[in-house]
Amino acid sequence: MPAWQYRDTTVPLGQILLDQNNPRLVRASKGASENDLIRHLFTHTNALKVAQVLSAVGHYPMERTLVVKQGTKHVVMEGNRRIAALKAMRDPEILKGTKHYARIFKMNKDRLRSLFLRGVPVTVAATRQHAQDIIIARHTQNTFQAWSQANRADYLLNEVSDEGDVERLVRLGVSKAEIQEALRTRSIAQMIERVPMDEIKRDELVSQASKKFTTVVRLFDMPEIRAKFQVAKHDEHGFVLHTTKKQAQTALAKLFTEVADGDLSSRNANKVSQAKDYFKSEWSEDEFPSKSTRTLRVDQLGEVSSSAGSADTPKPKKKSPAGKSRGSRVVPKQFKIKQSDSRKLDQIFRELRTINPKSYPNAGAMLLRTFFELSILDYLDRTGRLDEMVAELEAKGSKHVRYGMKHGLPVMSKLKDEIETNVVPRLKARQQRAVRKVLNDDPYRSGNSEELNSFIHCMKELPTDQALISFWDLAEPLFELMLVEPHEESSP
Repeated sequence: MPAWQYRDTTVPLGQILLDQNNPRLVRASKGASENDLIRHLFTHTNALKVAQVLSAVGHYPMERTLVVKQGTKHVVMEGNRRIAALKAMRDPEILKGTKHYARIFKMNKDRLRSLFLRGVPVTVAATRQHAQDIIIARHTQNTFQAWSQANRADYLLNEVSDEGDVERLVRLGVSKAEIQEALRTRSIAQMIERVPMDEIKRDELVSQASKKFTTVVRLFDMPEIRAKFQVAKHDEHGFVLHTTKKQAQTALAKLFTEVADGDLSSRNANKVSQAKDYFKSEWSEDEFPSKSTRTLRVDQLGEVSSSAGSADTPKPKKKSPAGKSRGSRVVPKQFKIKQSDSRKLDQIFRELRTINPKSYPNAGAMLLRTFFELSILDYLDRTGRLDEMVAELEAKGSKHVRYGMKHGLPVMSKLKDEIETNVVPRLKARQQRAVRKVLNDDPYRSGNSEELNSFIHCMKELPTDQALISFWDLAEPLFELMLVEPHEESSP
């Protein structure tokens, strides 16, 4: 074995072979020739795009092809599409009979000659194992952080100031349609930046790792949904709006908040029919903006959010879903218990309303968790269902009593099952989704009862004021049903 592990050099293209064990090729490589593999990479992995970039800018100076020596040849370990593109550019006849054949001839002939004159810049690994170590680290450990959709659009459009720039991007393989798509993507990002909405939810939409931004893009790809929000495509601005500023801000803030909360996602808005069904069931017609004769540009929606700027800039106080002000407390000021037979529940509620979760998050978590359980017990007791549950558990035997009851009452897990099965279906669809997030036991999902339990029972889990507020916001429809609305007696 040589003393070195990796060394940089240049190798003539004719001495480089594609790797038949590469994951991109393994299914197509059995009995296939080198030319077959090249055609496969062009057909299935968009090697033409690589060829266009190589033709426009030459070899990437910051990225060499990784190879390992095999006899007198070098086998590609990383960079098979690059080598396939170079071989097809040198001998376009390889692609004869494919849709890519004609396009290879349109490339910069001077650039092609310089590509092959000096050889291919490669990094030679001492052994196949050395090369595999690099490939495993690169492709399985997520060390590469792709730019977000909005970041890509911004960078691309920053390079476009006149028609000459557009032509330069086209030479790099960026189509004019892709430039228009980037304009629309940036326009959506600017809408999110400019409408008045909760800063935490705004960050969820535009953060580097978030996939929720693509849901908004998908919605605005649908002409039927654009029409509902009075949004229209525009060659220069990406999108414009034909409505008033106030109506646009209100409707878009509601839309973006629902996407950030996960109420509107690829699960229920992947198709036009799904999105239309969602808005039909969850939005009233007066919540959509009305059409105006004026044209509103995105930059006229408002000032860019300051969440990414100065830490001294005040942020709007968080409000409950119904728009109620909660001040500095977990419970909104307007929430009042109107249906309860429990004096203890009333006392706990009064104490909970006095606690500032920023100053006393642990006390807030303890009281909120207790209030949640006692609210359920009180509701089930008033409806007569609590006695039935106790009788059902006792009838199943001592094991069910031992593990399903405590102090003569059903444990929290049994109470949650009962609520989810027989109470949650009485809520509206969007409220059901919010409450089910509370009842969900996923320890990695914020704002649920399991997280609340961990604040109380786990020594290292510390509650935050935002976690407590999030729990209340999600659970509020359930609290209103149990403690505010009069109980509807079931028919005998």
